[in-house]
Parts: sequence; C-alpha cells; structure tokens
Amino acid sequence: MKCLNCLTELDTLVSWQSIGQKNSLAYCADCQPKLEIITGTICPDCGRGMPTRERCGDCQERVTKILSYNRSLYHYNDACKQLLALCKYRYHYHALTPLKQEIHQGFLQQYCQLKKVTLVPIPLSTERMEERLFNQATLIASMINRPMLPLLHKHHTDKQAHKSRKERLDTVNPFFLKEGQVLPKGPIVLIDDVYTTGTTIHHAANVLHHAGITEIYSFTLAR
Repeated sequence: MKCLNCLTELDTLVSWQSIGQKNSLAYCADCQPKLEIITGTICPDCGRGMPTRERCGDCQERVTKILSYNRSLYHYNDACKQLLALCKYRYHYHALTPLKQEIHQGFLQQYCQLKKVTLVPIPLSTERMEERLFNQATLIASMINRPMLPLLHKHHTDKQAHKSRKERLDTVNPFFLKEGQVLPKGPIVLIDDVYTTGTTIHHAANVLHHAGITEIYSFTLAR
C-alpha cells in the first residue's frame, strides 16, 4: 500500500479483512494531515471556535437568517487547506477517504437529534465538474450514513478561492432548483467542504427556503 500523497510504500500488516477495503487507504507519517477538531465554545450560528458562546462578527452582520445553523468538523488550518487542495486541485478522489469514520461520527455528534434528515451536497457547475470529474461535497456526503439528494444545480462562476472576502459576499446567487424535483419531507442538511464567509451555504439555503423547505442546516468539513 502506498501513501495517498507522496506514494511511498507503507509498512502495513495485510489481513483477509483488509484486502480490497478502501478504508485501508492511508497517509505516511510525514504526510498525515495534522487536522484539529473544533472543540470548546463556538459561535451558535456558524460553528466558528470562539472565546465565548456569542455570535461572531460575520453572523452579527448577516441580515437574514434562513439557515438554522452550521457545524464543522475541523479548523481550517494550513494542514486542512493542503488536504483540500490535494483533493480539489490535484484531483485526488481518495484524499479524504481516510477521514470517513471521523466525518461520519462528527456529523452524528452534531445532528443525531434530526429525524428523517436528507443530505444535500453543494453542487459544482457543469464546467467545473468536467474539469474535476467529481464533487468533493458529494464525496463528503457519501461518507455519512444518511439519504442524499442532489436538489440543486449551479451556474458557472469563478472559483471562490480566487475571490476576496468582499467579492464573495457580493456574489450573485448561482444556485437553482432542479426542475420537477420532488422535495423531501423533514430537515435538510447542506454539505460542503469549507465554510468561510458562509455566502455559498446561505445562497443554497435561500433557494431551498423559497422552494418551501423550512428546516435547513449545514455541515462542512472545515470552518
């Protein structure tokens, strides 16, 4: 077995149970992402780590509040940025696979109280999907043992990573609902890789809200 990042051979014990299992994919000691799970007090709206349980400045500035709240698993530190860059910009489909169990457990800790929940991954535009060949939000959602429904489409836009904070906040809503889509009953949890300004998540929540969905949350890998 080789490291997912540097491709060096890993010293592993092979068993009949491990043969063919995708969960056996791993990083070497040097490449293992040094991720930090968000713990302690957080902003009750967006899930950002905070010294006190008060709404952060970003959430205080937000005029409308359609999203019930966001929760994230990891701090968006340098290690997390490098991991997501490996996944999204080096097109490494299995970069997040070793985190599957931690992602699933992290979701359950935050949303175990929701009944008949449906996961809605944030979509990529057709152009971006042709470039990347997979959607990292759908990949994250597939690691959570809950029903998933791709309700949304997205118009093509410039990459969020290339935009300033002001440009992100001023972005026109790029999402729209799929035609003829039957909406699920019960709460929706939007799934994405990163919550930064929250613009992407809130744009998607607005579309679902106007379609008639009243209980909307979000879960992201990082904040």
